[in-house]
Amino acid sequence: MTVTLHYWLITIALALVELAVVARILLRAHRDPASRIAWLVVVTLVPILGILAYLLFGEVNIGRRRVERLRAVLADLPKDVANSAGTPVLERHDNLFRLGQSISGFHRVGGNTARLMPDSNATIDAMVSDIDGR
Repeated sequence: MTVTLHYWLITIALALVELAVVARILLRAHRDPASRIAWLVVVTLVPILGILAYLLFGEVNIGRRRVERLRAVLADLPKDVANSAGTPVLERHDNLFRLGQSISGFHRVGGNTARLMPDSNATIDAMVSDIDGR
């Protein structure tokens, strides 16, 4: 009887830990949905190894000093670039620019051009030329 009781206590404890980890995966801020699903699958299919893997690799913490440095750099960046709101964009591209702004926080900026290169060597040469020209 005591073996069965120990078995059930261990099973219940493991289930509670697994539920706590699943809740952490679901509630963690700034995580890509595909990453959430992948971690949920791993933790659900292979509970003990999945929980250990998530605790070792899934929880990323860059440290307080780096967070402070990141905030300082972001505070120094310009909040709005002149003429960004009035920059004309084709209506079919407007959704892409709004998506980019929602991800990066930066508004669109006019005066940019793009061209397709025939191969990677031409692309590298054009980038080197642009860098040297600045």
